Amino acid sequence: MKLPDFITTWLRERDMRQRLQHWRPSRPLPESPVPASSPLDEFGQRLGERLRLATEIADDAARCEIESYCGVETLGTRDWYDTLAVTPEGAEIEGGVDKALRYLDLRGHVQHHPVQTHLVRFPR
Repeated sequence: MKLPDFITTWLRERDMRQRLQHWRPSRPLPESPVPASSPLDEFGQRLGERLRLATEIADDAARCEIESYCGVETLGTRDWYDTLAVTPEGAEIEGGVDKALRYLDLRGHVQHHPVQTHLVRFPR
């Protein structure tokens, strides 16, 4: 009697998992070919710093876009930026405020008003 394919596949995978649980290398693994303080390590650190700075610049630019081109409404004690009331200068920039708002939303740097979602503010 031939077993269904899904059962034979399951048995084969189970057998492989059992073999891998008890596997040990036959000889010691070689050390990393990259020394601890190598040019590659330095490149990685510099790349990380560049990415951190680029993200910080993008965060500041997106916030500046909203602060510069959106109207401000004061509700209670807080100022909210109205993303629907864009100045004529801001309207000329293709996707400027929308793109900045989408970016800041993804980064978690903007808070929407609970009722009027087009109003946003920047949490401290």
